[in-house]
Amino acid sequence: PYPYAPVNPTYYNDGYASTATNDVLLMNHDLNISYETALSSKLELILQGGANTQYIRGQFSENQGRNMAPFVRTVNGAATILSAATNISRQRIWGYYLQGTFNARDRFFLTMAGRIDGSSAFSPDNRDQFYPKVSASYLISESEFWQNSGLKNMIPGLRLRASWGQAGNLTAIGPYDRFNNYNTSILANRSAINASNVLANPDVRPERQTEIELGADFSLVHDRISLMFTYYQQNIEDLLVNRVLPASQGGTAITTNAGNMENKGVELGLNADLLRRKDLNWNLFTNFSRNRNRVFNLGQTLVRIPTVTGAPLFLVENEPIGVFYGSYQARNPDGSLLLTPDGLLQREFGDATTNTPQRDADGQPTGDLLRKVIGDPNPDYILGFGSELKIGNFGFSVLFESVQGVDVFDADKRTRQGVGIGEIAEQELKGELPRGYIWSFYPIEEWRISDGSFTKLRELTLSYTIPSLWKGALSNTELSLGGRNLFSIDNFTSYDPEVNAGGQSNLMRGVNFGQVPIPRVYTLSLRTNF
Repeated sequence: PYPYAPVNPTYYNDGYASTATNDVLLMNHDLNISYETALSSKLELILQGGANTQYIRGQFSENQGRNMAPFVRTVNGAATILSAATNISRQRIWGYYLQGTFNARDRFFLTMAGRIDGSSAFSPDNRDQFYPKVSASYLISESEFWQNSGLKNMIPGLRLRASWGQAGNLTAIGPYDRFNNYNTSILANRSAINASNVLANPDVRPERQTEIELGADFSLVHDRISLMFTYYQQNIEDLLVNRVLPASQGGTAITTNAGNMENKGVELGLNADLLRRKDLNWNLFTNFSRNRNRVFNLGQTLVRIPTVTGAPLFLVENEPIGVFYGSYQARNPDGSLLLTPDGLLQREFGDATTNTPQRDADGQPTGDLLRKVIGDPNPDYILGFGSELKIGNFGFSVLFESVQGVDVFDADKRTRQGVGIGEIAEQELKGELPRGYIWSFYPIEEWRISDGSFTKLRELTLSYTIPSLWKGALSNTELSLGGRNLFSIDNFTSYDPEVNAGGQSNLMRGVNFGQVPIPRVYTLSLRTNF
């Protein structure tokens, strides 16, 4: 028994077994047609068109049981079946496009395109959506005035580019999320069908993203240094959200369109050939990206995003997407923790209207429970940097990635303490912390916010190339030894700050809930040509 009551982890002293099978079938068909013609001696037209269809079928089955027979480890040896379920889903996605590109003297390029995308996840009235696009680029360094001026020697290559376009999001909802789904159950020893607590919304629409992008590409010092700059602004309308509902509306959640989101950011790239010799080449490269986003036009101050992880995920008006909005620790005016008379942590209380903390006569929190933005899973910036070195037949490459300014909701951090295997649990057992300390921080959501910033060694490779073997039968034979994710520099409270319980979800980011760390991989490869 654990001394942290009322923290009660789930356990099965009489034995537990489970099995699960997940089968996914993906059928993809692509058709692309291209036609090129010269409209004049200085103008070329490239026409492209095509179609894509996808069929996705998934089937997930699981069985769980307890009260196991002695020495039996399979579900069929369980006296009590906890659950036996099968879920089947089917979805079709399709798209058609037509694109034309004008090439004027290999200097000016103009592209105009349009595509129609659709998904069976949406109703017939909202399935097929048209998305236009236009982009242009000008290789100004090839113009006569540039070639005849001193600019050619300073900047031998310069391309200006701009684009505008729209795109949709066909995979933001599940195949049947617009329906009121039904669940099976047993009632009076008979099979029964119950309506889901998630309400139907046949009018849900795909998101629409409108983006404008401006940029420039430079080459300097006899094309040995290249620079890239991009500025972009995105506006996403009709955000797709599985929103939590009050019980008075007859359900617990609904998939709906809620508000807009704006992204603004810059991307910078640098590539430099420091050495170019016959048997010695050294290259350095780096890239930097920074994005700022905000959610607006929600129609309400807060929209809760449902999740089984316990993370307080919300859309908050004029805040970044998917911030953590929850209870936080009570503090003194100097910022130190305000503990209870027993030395325990406690949540902040006060005036919920003004979100102002209040104190009673003993200096302890009083009033309503207060909440605020306690964390942001969106990074301040992402930086990548690396190098490639070739000396004779030997090659060496390295790549680092740094993601900074990220908050992670580390649910595992609290769970470890609650089941008695964490460092704080050990301190309480030793009497270094007062009894009940772990129980005191269990309801404080801010306590689970952790610094998710990291710098990782993404790739490291050492190779050796043999130009010719066996009288030319084999050429460019390369033996390489490499590794990925070799180490991480971070202050994360669990194993890997990069994992996310939401997978690739745009709404659920920065949540660690029983995730397996990204693996460290070592490779030994041999490649050749014959």
